[in-house]
Amino acid sequence: MFTTELKDHILINNWANGFVLDNTTSDDATIVIIFWPQYLEFIGFGLLILTVMGIVLKKKNSI
Repeated sequence: MFTTELKDHILINNWANGFVLDNTTSDDATIVIIFWPQYLEFIGFGLLILTVMGIVLKKKNSI
């Protein structure tokens, strides 16, 4: 599964992050990039939908 975390990064074009890879990695290695803010956005949208559904159901049951 996941064996190493790439922590050594370099600056590319004065603003972007680049990562240094070892020569020990095989040619068929897969690199997975996890962008945490994207997951947090999905969780926020899910909570928003659940909140709206809860409000609608509560108003529907009170009528």
